[in-house]
Amino acid sequence: MSPPSAHEPFLRAICEAPDDDAPRLVFADWLDETGDPDRAEFIRSQIQLARQPDADGLERRCEDLFRWKSRAWTVALPGTMALWAELTATSRPPGAQLRYMVGGEPAESDYLDTWVGCHPSFDDWDRGFPTTVYIQWNGDAFFAAADRVTQFVPVRRVRVLNVDDPNPLMIAIAGTPFLKKIRDLILPSVALSDDAALALANSPYSTGLRYVSLVAERMTDRAGRAFAESPYLGGLQILHLVHNDFNGSTKALLRARFGFNVHC
Repeated sequence: MSPPSAHEPFLRAICEAPDDDAPRLVFADWLDETGDPDRAEFIRSQIQLARQPDADGLERRCEDLFRWKSRAWTVALPGTMALWAELTATSRPPGAQLRYMVGGEPAESDYLDTWVGCHPSFDDWDRGFPTTVYIQWNGDAFFAAADRVTQFVPVRRVRVLNVDDPNPLMIAIAGTPFLKKIRDLILPSVALSDDAALALANSPYSTGLRYVSLVAERMTDRAGRAFAESPYLGGLQILHLVHNDFNGSTKALLRARFGFNVHC
């Protein structure tokens, strides 16, 4: 899937300045002028909600618009539906293959373009656009669409779920400029090896990361020290390395670097 070509200049401008509301409001004005008032209202309302979270009735209105329209908006996003909504393990048919778009053409099974067990969440959208991308089962669907996601969606968060072998996937993510866009990297049930941890800690694309949550039960002190000594993770505000078995000196290095912001 891809956004309508007429939307592309607006979306590029939004992605080039993702923290600036002005390009989003310009797009909303254009949507109003071209016959899409619901989308325009949703963008403006979510921007207002970000500024005034206690505004009376505003969150409810945003949720209503999202419930009525989000499937149509999600269809226009790059890649498959599974990049924009969480698939549970039970929603994957036995033997189903991941489907992704190659040159605009579908490949493999089409189950990821159904809505069975694949529902966008209002909490994944901010100021009118999705802020979270899901990488599920393996990275094929994500990497097939990563360039277009970078151009057209102001993503700030990656969630990795249900991955059979997360280590080559994480090494690949650490090597792609897409990572520069990301502020939150969340692997809630994925245990990484030292090699994957070192790839992340030593990636020059990691400089934007603010929140990283990893299962560290497969990591050794070598990985813990890599995080503590990384020249690229100076902006981290929270680092979760849960279920680890680091020794006292490694934990001391991490706490010396990140203070109370590290949970190890």
